[in-house]
Amino acid sequence: MPSPAPLDAERIIVVLSDIEMGDGGVQDEFPHDEWLVSLLAPYQQGRFRDLPVDFVFNGDCFDLLKVPYRGDWTHHVTAEVAQTKMASIIGAHAAFFGGLRRILGHSAAPRVAHFVVGNHDAELLFPQVQALIRSQLGGRGVHFPGFTLRIGPVLLEHGGQLDPMFRMDPDHPFVTIDGRPMLGLPWGSVALLNALIPMRSWFYFHDRLRPKSRVMELVPAIRELILARVWTYWSRDFWRDLVGTRDPLLRLDATMVKEVLWRFATTNTEVHLDPTWLEHTVAQDDAQLFVLGHLHQLASHEHHGKRILQLGPMRDEYDLDESGTRFTPRLKQILELRLGSDRVAGVVSHELVGPPRTDGSIPRTVWDVLDEVEAATAGMGDDAVAAARREKEGGG
Repeated sequence: MPSPAPLDAERIIVVLSDIEMGDGGVQDEFPHDEWLVSLLAPYQQGRFRDLPVDFVFNGDCFDLLKVPYRGDWTHHVTAEVAQTKMASIIGAHAAFFGGLRRILGHSAAPRVAHFVVGNHDAELLFPQVQALIRSQLGGRGVHFPGFTLRIGPVLLEHGGQLDPMFRMDPDHPFVTIDGRPMLGLPWGSVALLNALIPMRSWFYFHDRLRPKSRVMELVPAIRELILARVWTYWSRDFWRDLVGTRDPLLRLDATMVKEVLWRFATTNTEVHLDPTWLEHTVAQDDAQLFVLGHLHQLASHEHHGKRILQLGPMRDEYDLDESGTRFTPRLKQILELRLGSDRVAGVVSHELVGPPRTDGSIPRTVWDVLDEVEAATAGMGDDAVAAARREKEGGG
């Protein structure tokens, strides 16, 4: 897959974003371990053999946010909770860890795997989780840079820190509850864990479809269920827990209130980035190239003469046709950066169709979940559904 490296390349950076490996089964967003390892293996050969190679997993490599703990979801993530969830992913993706371990053992030139923290795998901040991953990968050549990674003239970050829903305090990523350190999860993750992720078994596949607005148009029952559940959470459950438990992860924030109202009024479920990042970071940092993930969109921009590359996801996603019966796999992207002496010598984007899913893991149409969704909506009660609908119509 890689093309021959130019003679002036001194180092190679291979970037992948939003793989979102889960704990196995049909809900796992990326069940293609052997295929992924086969894409990385050629960087051990030919002109790449004697060059240092950095493999950057630029956030959301692991979908720890959607891995249950003992059959349930909790926003109180201790080291023990994080380790248990990570162990589930390792068990489901032994081929990935085994393949990457072999790659990192390359003897001709350094090989390093960098795991940047994303909004789906904030558990990587725990030293215990880092130790667990290192043990699976042979203990060497494994780096956990946190939220950002600088390699020469390139600055890489996932992008979750630029999203108002998922921004964490990078200087204080943990809070103490009942004497135990826990992840200081952002309000967006807390809301997802309490309101929507417990329902993912009904429409996990719909989350992989683009555009999401088309899904809502074709299956309004999904929109009704999400609206009702979100309305119940923000109008009742959040306030009950805020007052009753004094949970430090439940807090009022002006940005949060503004974001919630906007998303409820527009029914917009897409992630987005804070545009002030361009002036605060891009314009002031001396990096030549900025690489982001998170948005699940391929894009290239320039700002103040600097280049910004937005990576597409590696996880399985599909374009939805007008009929709702055809799902076309979206291209997956691997970014290859070639560094010279203090400069970016070349950029190559490899866009690939991934392996097909096994039979039975993809629904025939977007309406296959209709019975379950309508039953769940009915279980919310007419009052919750009606109130959510009125608020949506009034806000929109």
